[in-house]
Amino acid sequence: MAPQRSGEVQLVTSENAESFFSNTDKPLKAILFTKKTETPNLWLRVAEAQKERCIFGEIRDGETSLMGQFGMTEDVLPKVVAVRSSTIPGQVERIVYDGPNDLERICEFLHDAIEGGPLVVELRREVQDLNRELRGLRAEAQAQADAVEAARAETARAKLGQVGQVDAVRKRLEGELAEVQARESSLTQRLASLEEEHAAAVAGLTEERDSMVREVAAIKEVHERAVVEICAGNYPSFQRSTVRPLKALLVTTKPDVPLLWQQLAEAQTLTTSFGIVRHTDAELLALLGTPVETLPRILLYANGEENPIVYSGIVTFEAISSYLEESVSGGEVCMDLRNRLDQAIMAEEAARDECAKVLKAAEASAEERDRTHGEEVRGLRDVIESLKKQLKDACAGAGEELRGVRMDTERRFAEAAAINEGLKQQLLAERAATRQAVQEAVIRLEADHRLERSEWEEALQGAEEVESQITALTGAVRATEKAVVRAASAVHVTLVRSARENERMRSSLSEFISDVAPAQIEPSLAYDPAAAQ
Repeated sequence: MAPQRSGEVQLVTSENAESFFSNTDKPLKAILFTKKTETPNLWLRVAEAQKERCIFGEIRDGETSLMGQFGMTEDVLPKVVAVRSSTIPGQVERIVYDGPNDLERICEFLHDAIEGGPLVVELRREVQDLNRELRGLRAEAQAQADAVEAARAETARAKLGQVGQVDAVRKRLEGELAEVQARESSLTQRLASLEEEHAAAVAGLTEERDSMVREVAAIKEVHERAVVEICAGNYPSFQRSTVRPLKALLVTTKPDVPLLWQQLAEAQTLTTSFGIVRHTDAELLALLGTPVETLPRILLYANGEENPIVYSGIVTFEAISSYLEESVSGGEVCMDLRNRLDQAIMAEEAARDECAKVLKAAEASAEERDRTHGEEVRGLRDVIESLKKQLKDACAGAGEELRGVRMDTERRFAEAAAINEGLKQQLLAERAATRQAVQEAVIRLEADHRLERSEWEEALQGAEEVESQITALTGAVRATEKAVVRAASAVHVTLVRSARENERMRSSLSEFISDVAPAQIEPSLAYDPAAAQ
């Protein structure tokens, strides 16, 4: 659902919030949280003035889910929040405006948020606070000077008999004035140094922004397609890109993009940048340390890592896709465990293939033995038939010799049958032993596979526990920062109260001098020496 527009301001709701915050046409999104049912004229004027650099939105107090995401309550409205991309990939910076409802001040805030982010806004806020404090000190110094002048006038009127007391008061007031002037000078120097730091920070951030704009243009050119053609020229930009948390590079000898790589790029486009390197780019192959003989090869880069991880798992869509998803969610630990798991699976398949080869060779050997044994039996039978024929031809009337020959033939036949039976038993025993060995090997491989999987699951659980601990520590750090801010605010309030109390004491002292000095002068003027004698 497209955002509703009021001039240059978009009405943001729960239905269109995702499309609004995912818009990257302009570097900054300015959002007004308000109770009103119509867009305020001031916000429309701000949007008209800054429409070239900002995307303007408006969230009303009825959108409780969006109000909760930004930590807004009804009693703090209206409130302006600027949202910009952070230097940390995948995160955004939220900057809250705390100034008056003034067009120039809000435009200045948005300009600082675009140019330098929270740092420049905070520096600007500190400079304004120091300016206010400096103006207060100057007013205080002026009041002190006026009080000194008044005290000097009173001293001139009451110097008869009160010179010592008036001089003491004057010196004390002059000392306080000198102290205030010293504080004013110190604060002026601090303000000047902060302005110089602010100017230097703005210049540095502007230069960084220009370089990032140039790099973004190069990266945008690299990421226009699902699978980018990588060469030695655009390889550094592809490697430094942080648009997605993972980068996958296929080094291949094929002239076209493989269908599997194209399908992976379309399926994992939200989390992984895909590139392809041809084997003809010798310079880039040397840079990657990948000889042509080892191709094809898949290299994986995490953000901020210069050394790639070589994928050595099963080359299927499901395996590579699962590997990429686990790499994004679990990092290097999951990548290492997944490599070990894929190597274990490949080792298991290799062992199964080896066992199949051994079993096939054993069966072939058994068939060969059966064939040899059959040939031996047929040879013996041929010998028996030949002997029978010879006996019939040569021993027609020799009964006794015929019985001997028959017995010898039967004995040989029995020996041949015994040999045949022994060979059969031996063959069956060898076949059973071979099958037992194959089953034991398969059981051992399955046990190793289960052990590897359990270790992988334990490591993944440990990574999740570490992540939860990091989250808890982050919450504690944020709570500590809030406590420090509250303590600093309390100290500031105490100092302000102390300054006001000092002001009241000075005022009381001035009134006391005004009341006491004339009363002391009148008795001295009314003194008559003659009457005293």
